[in-house]
Amino acid sequence: MPEFKFCGLTRAEDVAHAVTLGAHYLGFILAPSPRQRSIAQFRALVASLGATPATRVGVFVSPTTDELARAVEALSLGAVQVHGTLPMPVAELRAEIGASVWCVMGVSGAVVEPGADLLAADADVLLFDTSVAGRTGGSGRAFDWAGVRASLEAVRGRARIALAGGLGSHNVADAIQALAPDIVDVSSGIERTPGVKDHGMMTAFASAVRGVVPA
Repeated sequence: MPEFKFCGLTRAEDVAHAVTLGAHYLGFILAPSPRQRSIAQFRALVASLGATPATRVGVFVSPTTDELARAVEALSLGAVQVHGTLPMPVAELRAEIGASVWCVMGVSGAVVEPGADLLAADADVLLFDTSVAGRTGGSGRAFDWAGVRASLEAVRGRARIALAGGLGSHNVADAIQALAPDIVDVSSGIERTPGVKDHGMMTAFASAVRGVVPA
């Protein structure tokens, strides 16, 4: 069974439900998005969390090293998810900020943007996500899973593989069977409106992931 991440969390009640469901990762967006919040807002959001095994993941677009370091310290992030350009090589960045580095590979249809092979040498996680012009994640659209299988297999074992883009309880089992990712990542697929999670949909997603029979 892969791990799962609930991303784009903006409300304390949604964070609490994610933890109750055993989410492995909690995603907080610190980049332009309807789900973006400030460090101060997220600090207040997680203040009541207490001890939890879930890893906090900050989501960024082409950040500076200082931006990442400030967020890691303020929010006790265990990982940073970087869309766009990295401020320095992955290994150096990890050492500088003291957190795992997730590198996002945009996918258009069945075409993966260049760089996965190079990044796999150092990235902790390669996140394959649907690429939509003008948007960073949260598109609600799936890409061609069969079409990217070869690209994904080329880096399997060198970095952990995460899958995002149009996932929900209705198709996550199929995605897991098709690509066997280490992590599945959902945001818009568990929402009523951007940033407002539906607890029933969250529960259904977690159940669907746990119900997958290994191929």
